[in-house]
Amino acid sequence: MLEFELIRERSVAEYLVNKDGSIIVDLHNGTFTFRHFAGTQQSQVIRMGTREAGVLRYLVSNSGYLVSKDEILNSVWRGRIVCENTVSVALSNLRKLLRRVDPDCRCLVTVARAGYIFYPYRSGFIIEGNYDRKNR
Repeated sequence: MLEFELIRERSVAEYLVNKDGSIIVDLHNGTFTFRHFAGTQQSQVIRMGTREAGVLRYLVSNSGYLVSKDEILNSVWRGRIVCENTVSVALSNLRKLLRRVDPDCRCLVTVARAGYIFYPYRSGFIIEGNYDRKNR
């Protein structure tokens, strides 16, 4: 019997950027930058926790695909013994940040008893490999 494995095409994502460039998520450094914060010329930078950043990187690299809690645990907490609730807490923290961009957090979908699917475009994000702020 032949076994087939679904091979996911992984992009080299470094940033999530909303359509007008006013919100930049640096996946490498784990930061959300809100440009022109509260209508001013100043930016607000919020740093994600290490694990939240790892979960977001994993979700972005698997955008559009269903990923299970076990997959996230194995990827982000490699070899560490943690409870399953750890993923739920990290996702809850991510949703709090994502709700600052999209109050409904439509980009992160929970599929009951199966896992999660990340659709960045639903919250107005574009995945970029490089981000040149001068062009925005």
